[in-house]
Amino acid sequence: MRRMTIPPGSSVDALMRQLAQRALQAEQAARTAREEADAARAEAQAARAELAATQAQGRRIAAKATELEHKVKADEIMMRSMMSRIRTLVEDLANATQRPVQLALSMELDLLQRKIDDLNHELFGRSSERRGRKTDPAGKPKPPKKRQTGHGPKPQPELKTEDQQHLLPPGEDRCRKCGSSEPLKAWEGQTQDTEEVEIVERTFKIVVHKCQVYACTGCGHFETAPAPPRLIPGGRYSPSFGVAVAVDKYQDHLPLERQVKRMAEQGLTVTSQTLWDQIRQVYILLLPTLLVLQQTILAQPRIHIDETPWRLMRTGESKRWWAWVLSDGKRVFIQLAASRGMEAARQALQGYSGILMADRYVVYESLEKEADRNPCQQLELVAQPELGPLAPLPNFLLAACWMHGRRGFVKAVRGGEVEANEALDLIAELYAVEAEAEELAAKAGGGDEALFAARQELRTERSAGIIARLLAWMDEVKVLPGSRTESAISWLRNGWTNLTRFVTNPLIPLDNGEAERRIRGMVLGRKTHAGSRSEEGTRVAAAFYSFVATCAAEGVDVRDWMLEAVGKALVNRRAVYLPEEYAADLRAKAAAEAHSAGAADTGE
Repeated sequence: MRRMTIPPGSSVDALMRQLAQRALQAEQAARTAREEADAARAEAQAARAELAATQAQGRRIAAKATELEHKVKADEIMMRSMMSRIRTLVEDLANATQRPVQLALSMELDLLQRKIDDLNHELFGRSSERRGRKTDPAGKPKPPKKRQTGHGPKPQPELKTEDQQHLLPPGEDRCRKCGSSEPLKAWEGQTQDTEEVEIVERTFKIVVHKCQVYACTGCGHFETAPAPPRLIPGGRYSPSFGVAVAVDKYQDHLPLERQVKRMAEQGLTVTSQTLWDQIRQVYILLLPTLLVLQQTILAQPRIHIDETPWRLMRTGESKRWWAWVLSDGKRVFIQLAASRGMEAARQALQGYSGILMADRYVVYESLEKEADRNPCQQLELVAQPELGPLAPLPNFLLAACWMHGRRGFVKAVRGGEVEANEALDLIAELYAVEAEAEELAAKAGGGDEALFAARQELRTERSAGIIARLLAWMDEVKVLPGSRTESAISWLRNGWTNLTRFVTNPLIPLDNGEAERRIRGMVLGRKTHAGSRSEEGTRVAAAFYSFVATCAAEGVDVRDWMLEAVGKALVNRRAVYLPEEYAADLRAKAAAEAHSAGAADTGE
């Protein structure tokens, strides 16, 4: 077959070139249209994300506004009621002629004035309960504070160090003093060093996993190299991405919408729903670890418990839920429930048998009495089905918190009742004994056994006497009926048995500060997020706040631990990896590295 050739310069050749040119122009126009369409889609997605963020922010602001409005109305009603009563009392006092009636009216006026003072202090006063004292509890003058001489650079052992060499520019390596034409000679090993803290911005990248395909030359079978495990099967986000989103939300209190905005600034277009999907999957993977964390805490001989409100915000309604916080000093477990009643407390305690340190909330006292009345009863039917069909009946020894016992006397002193200072001084002596016990335990090598031995000795020698002096003072002091001091003394008397159990039991601490400290992270999150938008959201929040608080108590980085735990769970869905296990692994690794370094130095 003959091939037909088109001579150059012919009309057909020109036509072909024109057609090729038009095809190229059409291809370029199509590429430009595709780019414009992609840009339009990206802008539309960003607009939808911004709209969702704005709507979520609006819902949070509306919920906060409603809550504040209710509080303002309640305060206004209370204030109007008290002012109305004060006007009535002033008129009655002006018309009263009998001395006993005048005294009664004056006392009621003083009580109302104290309530107004407490309300004003709650709204505008300092939250600290520290007292300015020039002596310690033993009566010795406090040493003067060390004079501050300024600040210098603080050591940063956790930061990586990078050396940058700086040389003289070409043409400037001549001696400025003598003007010699010979170039300066570098002084080997001699540099003038200064430090500078630099920021390394977070960046995102797409990692394309190219899994090699292999073919069998014998039977033609194909085999593909395995890809690394995905956080969500078929998803495109890595486990480290999901962990980073969770830590940013629950440790650093960054709402998802704010994270979306930050990621967009760094080139990543994503929605808050996508971020929530990653957090939810991390929660599912760590659920076995969470359950073991709860069981480990409830198996301890002593635990702390506290509760704080948490808002559940559904469409068109907002309910107050409660976070129940359990801690044994090294671990933290948080459980969210729809109420603050006995059934929710039972569900949180799960039949706990041991020492329970609490704040004299009536529910704990009722549960303790119920266990005493029903020593053989192990299970009771729960009335609220959302809390579960059965809840074990706890059987614990309740210890009360001296921090709460002290609080009433602090309010009394603020109100001008100076006689309450004696109680505060005696309670301060109790805390001084506890501090001395910790110092003795540290000198003895530390550990729980040393601390318990020091507590047993010092509490028997000194704390028992301080308690006796406090009881004698409460019997002898003369206070006005209805005063703050009388109320504080009544609080102590009503809980005296639970408050003084620490004297004979070194396992019991002096207060419930452990639980209150561990709940702070969730309180900060509540101020930022206002609450959760679903029941599943409350469970996820409780889990991650538990992990964050436990890692803080253990002294490990929550991001590093969570990444290790998620990696193990991706291999085995039933894997359990507690923060304490991660801390032990880190210590073992550090010991091995130190041993290897020592062996290398000795030449072994």
